[in-house]
Amino acid sequence: MMAEDKKKSCYCGGVLAIVIAVLTLLAMHGIIAGLWVSIVVLVLAILIAIGSLANCCCCAKFCKPKEGE
Repeated sequence: MMAEDKKKSCYCGGVLAIVIAVLTLLAMHGIIAGLWVSIVVLVLAILIAIGSLANCCCCAKFCKPKEGE
């Protein structure tokens, strides 16, 4: 039998990308505006890039597996 890969996938990058997409759509339709939107999108994009380049999950510190998993 082959050993199963027990590494869990990181969903944080996907969640951050969805947040960026929603903020961008809201800004494009004029629902939200301001410099804060650009700053938030930039910070989220940087977090995705760092997590991707460092091959780590940016929310691993917050999403710890339960005992016995």
